[in-house]
Order: sequence, then structure tokens, then C-alpha cells
Amino acid sequence: MSELSNMAQNYEHSLAQARQRFCASLDSQVEKLDALMWHIEENPANTQAIEIATNMVHKLAGVAPTFGLKSVGQHATAAEVALMQLEKQPTSQNLKLVSDAVEQLTVQLDKH
Repeated sequence: MSELSNMAQNYEHSLAQARQRFCASLDSQVEKLDALMWHIEENPANTQAIEIATNMVHKLAGVAPTFGLKSVGQHATAAEVALMQLEKQPTSQNLKLVSDAVEQLTVQLDKH
């Protein structure tokens, strides 16, 4: 086996292990997001909870597609946009948009 072929195999193996760890962490991510949403729904002006949730979904939006979870990335991006809008304008309409976007994201996360 050539050195290049061996390096490619090692890379693929490492990527598969990283994907497995990422997918194993998704249950925990859903639990954290659910807890944050409880705080946000109780007080839509809770900027701390909104910022933490925004950061969390931003990371999911970036990492998920790397591991072949394109739909998770797309739903995470939608949730991020909705959360940023809620932070700017904490209205009941924006809260509904966030709730819907996060619900759709958690459905996707639960699939993996």
C-alpha cells in the first residue's frame, strides 16, 4: 500500500470516528436546546439564553454538513436566523418563529 493510500485511509477512519462522536453528542445537544427554549419561552427578552442558543445552533450549522448531515445544518441555520431576529425584536411572532425552527431542528437531530 502506498503512503498516500495509507494516509487517505487514516483520514477516512479519523473522519468516521469524529462523525460517530458528533452523532453521539446530539442527544445532549437536544436536551440543552430544550432547556434553553424553556427559558426563552418563559421570557423572550432573555438575551443570555438567546445568545447561548444562537451560539449552539451556529456551531451545529457549521459542523453538521461536514459530517454529511446537510439537513441538520440547514435547520440549524434557520433556527440561528430566527433566534437573532428574536434577540432584536422579542415579539410573540418572532418567538413562534424560533419555536417552530428549533422544533424542526430537534426533529432532525433526533433522526441521528
